[in-house]
Amino acid sequence: MLRGMSVASNPAISPLRLAPDYRDYFGAAHEHLVETIEAIVNADAFRLRVFHVPDSATEVAGVPANGHLEYALELPPGSIILGFLHSNTPVPDPWSSGDASDPPVGSSFRCQIQDVDRNYRFFQKPVPEAYFLNDLPTYNPLGPYAGNNLYCLNPSLRLLMAPYPVAPPGQFKVEFWNIYAPTGTPTANTLISLDFVVAEPDPASSGTASQGGV
Repeated sequence: MLRGMSVASNPAISPLRLAPDYRDYFGAAHEHLVETIEAIVNADAFRLRVFHVPDSATEVAGVPANGHLEYALELPPGSIILGFLHSNTPVPDPWSSGDASDPPVGSSFRCQIQDVDRNYRFFQKPVPEAYFLNDLPTYNPLGPYAGNNLYCLNPSLRLLMAPYPVAPPGQFKVEFWNIYAPTGTPTANTLISLDFVVAEPDPASSGTASQGGV
């Protein structure tokens, strides 16, 4: 203890508030995150695009049991990553009694995303598939995998805590780890995918602005 100084036994604020991802929006985080991207979504300078990972051929080929997939994604520099979209999982809650869609829902893969040039990882450790589901999934009898998959019938974005700007060269590494084991035995997985929702610069808007002398 320092002599001659009076030190409060309790800090003025909780040290947890200093965490970079802290937001004082308990119970209403999604609503406030939507407000943070409204200016981007409504701006004439951007258009929304969805980038699907991996490509169709790689997705159909699947990832072997306990396998790992590394995929290179290139996004237009100047774009802004708003969040992710994922709407299904083949793994119901293993501890559920009766309703397989009761939370927590299981996951068939884990994912990590890295901005290659910045050497920045989006997550401290690979996150499970269920993280990207932003609604309660249920069985869809009309779906292409009826009886096998749980679907979010009205999916919404899993927004980032803050929009992420894409700097040149716009190269990202997306990694998937297959943890699918429907009967306790690791199994190949052909349903590993993730959509990036991105606001990219609108060439038409910039062209109009330049012609107008703005």
